[in-house]
Amino acid sequence: MNNRSKGGRPPKKQGKKDHIVQFLVTADQFLVLRGLLRTSHYHGMGEMLRAMVFDKKINVLTENANARDLQFELSKIGANINQIAKRCNTEAIEGKSSTLKAWDKYILTRACNIIEKALKNKTL
Repeated sequence: MNNRSKGGRPPKKQGKKDHIVQFLVTADQFLVLRGLLRTSHYHGMGEMLRAMVFDKKINVLTENANARDLQFELSKIGANINQIAKRCNTEAIEGKSSTLKAWDKYILTRACNIIEKALKNKTL
């Protein structure tokens, strides 16, 4: 049997969970815990708290706002490039010579500039 991890949710720990542990927290402490849960890969508060108590660590995911903006920009440009490719392929099937229009050249140049800037800033 192959035990290699394929990503996704970590396997559940062995053993039945049949004992309840309860404790009270302040509103501020609860907001902190909820924020940690939101930025982590855990699916529930109990799962995260068990990791904090027994593993003495939690995994928090950080999101780079620049990377999010870059991803949005690249997805828009990718859609435009797909439209350009579809038009060129359609023209080729019809036996027409396909040429890039000025707007097409602008989109491709913009894509190159954004990718070069992202590579320079190590965002990509």
